[in-house]
Amino acid sequence: MDAEKIYDELVELIATVDDFMAADIKAAQLLKQSVMPKSIFKYRLGRYDESGNCWDVSNLRNNQVRMTLPESFNDPYDSLFSVAIRGNELERKILDHMIFAPIRKSMRICCFSESIESMLMWTHYANEHKGFAIEYGPNEKSSIALQLWPVFYRDKLFDLSRYFSRVSSSLIPLLPALHKAIDWKYEKEWRLIVPGNGEESLSMPSPKALYLGSKCCPKIEEEITAIAIEKKIKLFRMSHNPLEFKMDITLVPS
Repeated sequence: MDAEKIYDELVELIATVDDFMAADIKAAQLLKQSVMPKSIFKYRLGRYDESGNCWDVSNLRNNQVRMTLPESFNDPYDSLFSVAIRGNELERKILDHMIFAPIRKSMRICCFSESIESMLMWTHYANEHKGFAIEYGPNEKSSIALQLWPVFYRDKLFDLSRYFSRVSSSLIPLLPALHKAIDWKYEKEWRLIVPGNGEESLSMPSPKALYLGSKCCPKIEEEITAIAIEKKIKLFRMSHNPLEFKMDITLVPS
């Protein structure tokens, strides 16, 4: 993906509204889809709770993903933004209470990656390679593609004050949600973003493929293999190349 080339144009399409407070979302969708990858990947921890349940496996079996509030993510700056005003500590606390916090609670997000071969992603989001990953095709005809947006990586927080006078209130949360610190660039992230303030599951199309981590725990492997056979989904296994710092992918015979 070369989403960086469409950054300025996409932000303007989302932010600028006409006299009827309507943004050109159709043009933004077409532009976004021009750089949308053919596949996106959801990394899963594959951990079991004290009752022996694994929500990642349950969601896969039910063709769902869990939507989460930005404040629950591991990045404390997630979906935050800056407003270029001067004020004392009390004024900034009021600003946080009246604007920042409500915006972060007005949307639910599920994160995906363009890459299935990232050792950092497998380490951070798939239980140190003990979990699994799911491949989806966002260009398939579904509402998922319309709700999927690229993440842009920057050195500074998104400055929302530049757009206050010309952005639709319903789109304000979307803009900062697409910006993350440049430290996270390795994630190559795309985000499924829907309105709402609860951590609920969202229906997904059937996966294109499933991937077992290189150290996938036996119980997870057994369950994922059974699901792959039942749903007729291709199953792959990740491994570490003995000669290079890279991951290899091998098809698991059905």
